[in-house]
Amino acid sequence: MGFANLHSTTEGFINMTSINLGTNSFFKSMTAEALLLEVITYMQDKELSISSNSTGKDFVQITYNLNNMTAVSSFTIPAIQSINDSGQVVTSGSDYLQGITFTPGEGGTFRSSGLSQYLLEIVTFLQIKEADLLINTQNENNIFSSYDADDKIFSGNITLPLTVSFDDLGRPVITAKEYLL
Repeated sequence: MGFANLHSTTEGFINMTSINLGTNSFFKSMTAEALLLEVITYMQDKELSISSNSTGKDFVQITYNLNNMTAVSSFTIPAIQSINDSGQVVTSGSDYLQGITFTPGEGGTFRSSGLSQYLLEIVTFLQIKEADLLINTQNENNIFSSYDADDKIFSGNITLPLTVSFDDLGRPVITAKEYLL
């Protein structure tokens, strides 16, 4: 299991807002920011493969810019909305890639079994955290998303700060920098 700590301070006390990857999660990033970057990069990679994207859809784009240490992404995921039995509006991403190896991890923070829905879940989670000034002390607005009910598209833009390190073999390791406490 992987855990990432996102902190918020209340009454001089540190509260932890954690993500839990869950048992046997396909993804390995241990913070919500890094997990979002990992998922988007994975989806972009799978869009380039004819075996997983036979229709040639290009719903996810990402650019890494090491000059300003950011990853900029946009997405337009097919999605549908419904109203559940409790009267809550539910937005569900529709998977468009085929033959994808993916498991969300049993008991994890993010539970969606479909890759597109998993992305929507992480994006929504981070937007909720960005709205909390105890967690987002610098008032960053790195995640934007919206749902177009007419076109049935969940779309958005993401700008994530990056960090670069090098592994034991000198290979660069690029990950999203935590900006939420």
